[in-house]
Amino acid sequence: MNQPPRDRKESIFARGLAWKILSRGLLIGLTTLAAFWLTLQNDPENLVKAQTVAFTTLVMAQLIHVFDCRSEKSIFSRNPFENVWLLIAVVTSTLMLLGVMYIEALQPIFKTVALSANEWLFVLFFAALPSVALGFTHFLHKKK
Repeated sequence: MNQPPRDRKESIFARGLAWKILSRGLLIGLTTLAAFWLTLQNDPENLVKAQTVAFTTLVMAQLIHVFDCRSEKSIFSRNPFENVWLLIAVVTSTLMLLGVMYIEALQPIFKTVALSANEWLFVLFFAALPSVALGFTHFLHKKK
C-alpha cells in the first residue's frame, strides 16, 4: 500500500520476478541434491537417511523461501512476524514434517528416519542457503 500500483499491462514476472523464481528454484534444487549426496557419501549404506535429509532440506528450503516471496527485495527487508497466518501455516507444515519423521508408525509409510541434532543443523544450513545467499546479494547490490 506504500507503493503506487503496477501498470495493468505489466507482466506478473516483471521487476525481476522471473529471475528470482528461476534462481531460487535452481539453488533450492542444487542444495537439496548436495545435502543428499553429502549425506550418502558420509553413510553410503543408509539411503533412507540421505533421502530423509533431502526431503527435509527441500521442505525447509520452501518454508524459508515463502518469507522471501513476500518481498520484491530480499528476505531481510520484511518482518517475518507481520503475517500471523503465514506463520501458522509454516509452523503447521513444520509440525507435519516432524510427524512423518518422528512418529514411528508414519516412518515406514513415508520412508523416513529420525534425524539427529547435527543432521538438523546440516539440513537447516542447506535449506537457508538459497534465500540467505541471494538476499545478501540483493543487499550488496543495493549498497552500490
